[in-house]
Amino acid sequence: MPNSTPFFQGFSSILFGRPALSGLQEKLREVAALNTLSDFFETFGFLIPDALLRRRSAGANSRQRRFTLHVTFWAFLAQTLAPETSCRDVVRKVQAWWLLRAPKSSAGSSSTAANTKARQRLQPETIRGIGDHLIDRLERRVPHSQLWLGRRVCGGDQ
Repeated sequence: MPNSTPFFQGFSSILFGRPALSGLQEKLREVAALNTLSDFFETFGFLIPDALLRRRSAGANSRQRRFTLHVTFWAFLAQTLAPETSCRDVVRKVQAWWLLRAPKSSAGSSSTAANTKARQRLQPETIRGIGDHLIDRLERRVPHSQLWLGRRVCGGDQ
């Protein structure tokens, strides 16, 4: 029996049910339910060592700021994984995170300028280092039975 209703097309999902979600769609729905930076850190934080996001001794990301490298990365990840998230929403999440960490401090400015400047300080090498770490971690988890002729296959630029 075909799953179509030629005269009442809007009723097909009501009459025949919705198709099952794929594993990826289910995971994306779970990610969309994450609301705070703490939620993102609790969900994905174990994947990224703190050493990759710690304050530098000199140069960019060496000063103590409200938008530390750690906070900036998690705010950027939250904005990337949640579609239609504005910079203002990210700033509000950072304000809430700081108020949770230091309740007696001020929430800081609601201007998006500090977030924009902080994202400019998020260097490509840092993102690349995190990506390389995640790739290495994932590759180590591939069982030997899944290797091609017992070998690991590398992409173009490796």
